[in-house]
Amino acid sequence: MKRIIACVFVCVLGLMDRDVLRSSAASAATAERRVGFIDPSMRNRMLHCNAAAFEFARSTTSAVRLEPVADGWRDLEGRLHAPEEFGLIWFNQGDEPAASRLHPYAQKDLLQYVENGGCLLLSGAAGRWLNDLRIESPPPRI
Repeated sequence: MKRIIACVFVCVLGLMDRDVLRSSAASAATAERRVGFIDPSMRNRMLHCNAAAFEFARSTTSAVRLEPVADGWRDLEGRLHAPEEFGLIWFNQGDEPAASRLHPYAQKDLLQYVENGGCLLLSGAAGRWLNDLRIESPPPRI
């Protein structure tokens, strides 16, 4: 349990420091340099808060918008991806908490990714996924 939380914390610190992320990305494998940015509203206009977070990710490293679908994670070009293709999966929700709902398949896929050592960054209303995925049991205090 602590290893998963520590992984999320380390990812947050690395992502917030552009120089650290860029220097580590230069020496890391391709998957470790890429950010998968979960965007459940991908078919519509990106929510304002998500757009800002995605632009930050793109300015820092290679970032791909991902929409959870029944058979995986689809990008804007319609290609399917697995979370393991990315060094970090970022799920941000700030404008509308209801938009942070994910299909049970996507929930299971994310939990398996984290349990296998993947880094998951949850920000904004998506922070509730610590409880929804049963990574943490106490409810968050705001």
